[in-house]
Amino acid sequence: MDLKDVKISYEKVFRIVYIIGIFIFFFLWAYVQPYDASPDEDMRFQIPNYIYKFGKLPHGGNPIIRNTMWGTSYGFTPILSYIISAGFMKLTSLFTLDKFTLVMSARMVSVIFGTLTVWLTMKISDKLFNKEYQKVFILLVTTLPQFVFINSYVNTDAIAMFSVAFIIYMWITAWEDNWSYKSCILLGIAISFCAQSYYNAYGFILCSVFIYIIYYAFFADKDVRWKEFFKKGLVIIGVVFICAGWWFIRNYIIYDGDILGLKTCNYYGELYGIDELKPSKILTPKREGESLWGMLKGGWIESTFISFIGVFGHMDIVIPYKIYYFYMLIFAAGFSGCLLRVMELFAIRKNGEWIKTGFFNWIMLISGIIPVIISIYYSYTSDYQPQGRYVMPMLFSLMYFTTLGIEKWLGFFKKYKWFCRIVRFTFCLILVGIVLFCFFKVFMPYYR
Repeated sequence: MDLKDVKISYEKVFRIVYIIGIFIFFFLWAYVQPYDASPDEDMRFQIPNYIYKFGKLPHGGNPIIRNTMWGTSYGFTPILSYIISAGFMKLTSLFTLDKFTLVMSARMVSVIFGTLTVWLTMKISDKLFNKEYQKVFILLVTTLPQFVFINSYVNTDAIAMFSVAFIIYMWITAWEDNWSYKSCILLGIAISFCAQSYYNAYGFILCSVFIYIIYYAFFADKDVRWKEFFKKGLVIIGVVFICAGWWFIRNYIIYDGDILGLKTCNYYGELYGIDELKPSKILTPKREGESLWGMLKGGWIESTFISFIGVFGHMDIVIPYKIYYFYMLIFAAGFSGCLLRVMELFAIRKNGEWIKTGFFNWIMLISGIIPVIISIYYSYTSDYQPQGRYVMPMLFSLMYFTTLGIEKWLGFFKKYKWFCRIVRFTFCLILVGIVLFCFFKVFMPYYR
């Protein structure tokens, strides 16, 4: 047997085993925690539970699902994930009506989408990195404790992360095959998932528009450039309309033209929320006269950072601070490494020719910044919520550039391949060790 075939077989076995292992790991995180032991799970579970019981989608202001304190519900937000959870619950009910089993069946949607995200992360790594750094990128993304946590309870974050990975993979694939109709259709499906996930991931929809325009403006064959631009653009729009348009049309109809449901959500919050939680009265840094910078340095940055790395439960289960410092070191190494190669990464023109990689890196940078901007704006103007899960869609961009930065630093030792191999292996081992520690020494003992 050819040695190359052995290596390929080893890689396939590793990936299959890793995907199976991560699925079991996500399941264990879901199984260990009691009901409503994670952010807003009780409010979120009301939606699939309503669909499961009544067989129809709820109005966001329905008293059955409306929270007594906030006066509103998650029924106003995209609920594709909850619809799938309700289907799992219906299937489970054929065998048992045990409440926790039904909750677990609803949580399985997050577990499954989390596993699919891991699979897509592997596919992305194949496209973006050589073999030496593929596992570094994969493990940076998939072993982040907070990423693992969001794949263990009822939420829409898991499907949002899946949609982001799907979109990024289709960006790369579409540029490789010159935006074939297959890629356009698949990107439309990916955008549809994103549109029906969580608003903090919508920056990737916007960046999909950017990357599509950039390709046809700078790289497409001039003879068919604008003809294909409109034709294939309509294909993407058509797929999105078919797959996701129903939700926004429904909102337009039942919420009197409010296609996102946000204004109606605020109206119900104003009408039924307790006094201090009404949208017009809730205390925000802006209403208190605090500057934006004052909010950021006053705790927003720190709280968002540590809960991006890993804070579990209702933001009350904190991991050892040494882990946060370790990730700070990782990001510092990645950032400084990227600074050393900034011209190489972000140059869009060289020797009179446009550079695809430069444009792609700019899109990755912008798409990673947008969720942060949205979270900052929301905390400052609407509801102070410095939580890492609100910026989680930037995970792929952050770890992409972090891996590139690490690659740059190890490039200084490329003559010593054995040294670089040991560093990468040790680094990956530490990442796996951290997430296992978080589960077996922090998360599981908290509940058992």
